Amino acid sequence: MPQRFSTLRFKMMLTYLSIMMVLMVFINYYPNIVALDFITSARREEMMNTAYSLSNTLSRSFDTDYAALEERIVGLSSSERFVVTDGEANVLYDNAENDNFIGKKAVSAEIYSALSGEDMFACRRGNRSFTFSACVAVERGGVLLGSVYLSRVSADEALMLARTQRQILIFSIVIGTLVLLLSFFFSLVLTRRTGELMKGVGAIREGDYDVRVPVEDDDELSRLAGAFNDLSERMQLTEQTRREFVSNASHELKTPLASIKLLVESIIDAPSMEKDMLQSFLGDINHEIDRLVRITERLLTLTRVDSGITSPFVSVDAGEETRAAVRSIHPIAQAAGVDVRLYAEDGCIISGPRDAYSQIVYNLVDNAVKYNRRGGAVTVRLWKRDGFIILRVRDNGPGIPEKDIDRIFERFYRVDKARSRESGGTGLGLSIVKSNVELLGGQIDVHSVVDEGTAFTAVFPCAGENREDGSGTGVGGTQTRA
Repeated sequence: MPQRFSTLRFKMMLTYLSIMMVLMVFINYYPNIVALDFITSARREEMMNTAYSLSNTLSRSFDTDYAALEERIVGLSSSERFVVTDGEANVLYDNAENDNFIGKKAVSAEIYSALSGEDMFACRRGNRSFTFSACVAVERGGVLLGSVYLSRVSADEALMLARTQRQILIFSIVIGTLVLLLSFFFSLVLTRRTGELMKGVGAIREGDYDVRVPVEDDDELSRLAGAFNDLSERMQLTEQTRREFVSNASHELKTPLASIKLLVESIIDAPSMEKDMLQSFLGDINHEIDRLVRITERLLTLTRVDSGITSPFVSVDAGEETRAAVRSIHPIAQAAGVDVRLYAEDGCIISGPRDAYSQIVYNLVDNAVKYNRRGGAVTVRLWKRDGFIILRVRDNGPGIPEKDIDRIFERFYRVDKARSRESGGTGLGLSIVKSNVELLGGQIDVHSVVDEGTAFTAVFPCAGENREDGSGTGVGGTQTRA
């Protein structure tokens, strides 16, 4: 099939044309049927009444003499043809001036039906006239005497019906043409708007996410255009985020690799390097390798979360996982001169991947220690309230400026870039925290005051009121100092 015949515009026009054809057939034939039925009904009632009246008149004194019959039916309308037969269908009276059948055998089917006991009425339509006929039996005391046949030719009704049909045909053609023109116009408008959507889809397929389609009204196509614009905007933002992510990841990976390359070249260029200097260089190389490992591990973590690849959901004792994370950070906190305190209620059970919650606690406490001042403190609290598990990590470090708070969960974003690199930060920890909190069905909030400290509060739905071993009574938990 040629492409022009498969377009939406052609299909719409074909649909409109089919509907119009059906409507035109209906408009032209239904009124004709109704009018014909009306005319026939009116004539049937009129002529059958006349036939019954004449039959009753003749039944009282039925005579086979022509002159006597003529006297009885004189005064009836001369526009009708009257035929009277006896019981053997012999014509006794016929008022037709031409083709008179007096003395002959009747050949009308209506007359034979009437003589058989069935009153008849018929309507025959010619080219320019209607022929109506009615025939009833003449009886007296249950004895069949003969029949009365009436016939009328009417050109007025045929002319009126033909004129009406012609006017309806002209009217339907005019209306049909107007509807087709309007449908063509509306199909142009509709296909123009769908064409704009298709162009937009094609532009996005080619990688142009800046494309937008106009929203002209509040109909379905306009809502579709609005949804397309929203999708295009989101894809543009996603593409921008992806490019920034690739750029930042490349930069973060390039920095330690460049340092390693520089250190290795220094060792190669100085084969007689002193042992202490060599050990120092190797220690720096090892430090940069550790940094590369941290970056790649966190990138893999984010990739798994973005892809929906997670460990199975299990019941996780948040108290135990929190204590374990704090213990693992204990050496780092001691080296930084930061005091870490933990207050954890027993029986705080959540549902989710075990490592997801551990990563949340570890990254929050690790950040609170790394970006704190020597002699500072970090407080970790875990408790239950109204069916939720609440984790709060608070420090008394330098705090986060208000302009940076909305961006701290962005990947590779750092408030203090120089200090972050110095402390080994990758700018991915808080992104992992936010992704894992959402994975566990929770929410996270941050409150910070410059020079006073920062508090992160994560809220998770509670999966159980008590631990599986039945321990834990709520408020009376355990306190640990790192």
